[in-house]
Order: sequence, then C-alpha cells, then structure tokens
Amino acid sequence: MVATLVLAAGSALGAPSSPSCPKAVSLYAMQKTGSSFLASFLKDVARRQQMCKVYQYIKEFVCEGTMYIDCPRSSAQHRKSVALQREFAVPLASGRASCDAAKRRELFGDTNAWLRSRAPGDATKGGTANRHNLSVAALLGGSGFIRGPLRQLYTEYDVHAVPAFGSFHNVIVVHTRHPVEMMVSAYFCIADPKVCPVRKKHLGSHVPKNDTIASLDEFVLAGLDRPGATPHTIMSRSRRVAQFMTDFRARGRAALDGGSGSGDGGGLLGVVPPDGCPAAEVVHSQYEIMVSDFAGWLRVVLAKMASSPAKAHGMHALMMERYNSSFVPDGKHKHAVHKGANIAKLKPETVRKLVAHKGLAELLRDLNYDWLGHAP
Repeated sequence: MVATLVLAAGSALGAPSSPSCPKAVSLYAMQKTGSSFLASFLKDVARRQQMCKVYQYIKEFVCEGTMYIDCPRSSAQHRKSVALQREFAVPLASGRASCDAAKRRELFGDTNAWLRSRAPGDATKGGTANRHNLSVAALLGGSGFIRGPLRQLYTEYDVHAVPAFGSFHNVIVVHTRHPVEMMVSAYFCIADPKVCPVRKKHLGSHVPKNDTIASLDEFVLAGLDRPGATPHTIMSRSRRVAQFMTDFRARGRAALDGGSGSGDGGGLLGVVPPDGCPAAEVVHSQYEIMVSDFAGWLRVVLAKMASSPAKAHGMHALMMERYNSSFVPDGKHKHAVHKGANIAKLKPETVRKLVAHKGLAELLRDLNYDWLGHAP
C-alpha cells in the first residue's frame, strides 16, 4: 500500500526512477491555489529534465477538451522539439444541455488514451504526423512527462477516471489550499475584476447568480450551504479531492483508472504494477507550506518529480534563485501571501460561525488543516 505524504520540510525524499520507468508526474491544483505560479514552475522543471510537458484543457460541462504536448530537444530521443495538439469531443444526445458522468468518463478515457498511443507518427490537430514519426507513447517515454497543473481531479474522481500510465513511475501531486482561504480569494476576484485579469478577460464583470457579494462575510456565510454559490462549489470540489486521497490511502493503485485492463499496466491491477515499475504515489502538497517554507516545499517536490536525487539537488539552488520572490505581495493579485492572511480578513463573528460548521470541520480534518491560528 502506498501512503499519502503531506509535504513538509524534512519529509523523506523519493527514490530514483529506473531508466526503464521514467516519471509520469500529474499535478492537480484547483483555482485560487497558486496555479499560475505552478504552471511556470512545472514548465521549468520539465525543461531542465528534458521531460515532455502535457496540459489538458477540459470543458467538463460540454464534453470537450484540448490536449497539448511539448517535448524539448533530447539527444537521446529527438534532436528537435515537438509540439502536438489534439482536440476531443464526445457527442451529446440531441437536446441534452450538459455532459453526464458516463460521457465525462468517455472524454477522459479518449484524452488519456492518446497519451498511451503507440501508433507511429500519431497525428496532431491538423492531421500532420510529428516530425520524428514517433508515437506519442515513445515521445513521452524518453525522459518521462509532467501533466498539469490540472483543475479536474474532483470530476475525474467522480467518474473513476484518475489515470495512471503503464511503464512509468506514476507520481500524483494533489495541491490544496485551506478552503476558506480560497473562498476569500474568490470573493475579491469576483467583486473586483481588476484583481483577476484572466477572469475579466473571459467573464468580464459576471457574478455567479447564487453568489452574494455585498460584503465578504455575507459572501462566505450565505454561500457555504447554497448550491451553485462559489463557496459551496469550493467545499464540494475540495471534499472530492480529500475523498480521492483517502481512497488512495485505503486502496493504493486500485483507486486509479489507468486504462481499465487495457494491457498497458494500468487499471485495477493492484498496488505494484505488473510492468515492474515502482508503485504509484500520491503526494499531498499544501499551498500554505509552499508560501511559508518555499525551500522545504521545493526540496520535497523536486525529489518526487526528478529522475534522481542528484538531479533534484542540482535543481534546488537554481529554482530557489528563480522563484523565491514569487510570494512577495505585489499590491495587485497578491495582496498578502502568507498562511491565514485571508481568514484574517473575516470578522471574528464570521470565523466563529465557520468554526462551528460541521461540514467544514470534517473537510478541514480530511485535508489536514486547522484554522491557521484564527480559531476562537
């Protein structure tokens, strides 16, 4: 059985990958968890290790998605970089407005099957074979690959489609943030479009119809138990993320889909893959540790993502120099970057009501959170 690790300074470092079992790293991070930083960070990690970078953009309510694969130059595998793109869509029944669970599972199955494809020269969006005439599986198998940051762990778990990849050492990093901290961050993003330029670009000044933004405290308290409101959505999605990690602790690799017996070493095949690769790992990373002890967080994350302890050690100093200033307030999107800063913006009476909320208390326990020094 594979244990879930909560990242903290001094946590045990990962074992090196076998050359025949490169790393397949999947990092899941919901909105408001520092995912913009993580996107740059993962791209840098992949480039420095000559790993391929995979990103999935999924429109889960309409059963559509786009996959992107970028592979850097590698003397061992390919002498030129590779960029692939493919769009996926699962047809909906006539008159159906949304994508149900079965259709979502089919969509995730199709997208991840492309990553496992062994067809030579697998085509891109435009139908052109990649320049090396290699299959996608061969491209990814050179030095391994990193997926993410991905939003959709909550729905992948719901439809039993969290993937594992055969002939790889699978590492799934689940990056979380205190749910109430996320709710407060979401309020400022919705109430003031200037705070979140990306959201403004796509949604303008749109306010979800079940949200109340007259005040921060009302937004959180009124939305906590109101389906469709942003705080309620954050709660429900965070609960599924917590359930996935609990499930993995109990069942190991059997909690992953990985291909459902497709013969690629994935599926419900037990904790130790039949291809001889190391057992899959789930790693719980917390935003709060990332911003308060970046050096410790970085040391453990790199150990899990790197192909060897030597590579992890070599990257640590470079990444510290490049990213250590990422968590300094900028007066715009980053107002206060330290754990508990958002809870401190709520009134003491609001915090008391939140502490007494049974569902929230259970969720915090499952995610290994307390009130970050703000409980009455």
